[in-house]
Amino acid sequence: RDAVADGEKIGRDTQALMIANAVALAVAGNRFGLEGVFQPENLRGANEYSGAVQGMGLALWQVSWTSPVLLGESAEAAIAALAELYVNGVLFADPRPTGADPSEGAP
Repeated sequence: RDAVADGEKIGRDTQALMIANAVALAVAGNRFGLEGVFQPENLRGANEYSGAVQGMGLALWQVSWTSPVLLGESAEAAIAALAELYVNGVLFADPRPTGADPSEGAP
């Protein structure tokens, strides 16, 4: 939704851009505290605006990057560590164990 800050209207498109910029700044140069993970490359932001999205009253941005990972003897641990999603330092999504039945809900 559009917001009001200090008496000034801030559109949802501007808010989405600000969030995308914040994500990009957090990712840039970040090795995510993991050995063998290199700095992000090809960091990009893209406005995913479309008439359908606008009609729903949404603003949508995408932030993408590649982080090269050196897989050595501890490849399994690196993959497991990278499979978790944290938002503001809190575990947001915990991946299902390998081989889990996808018809069963997330853990």
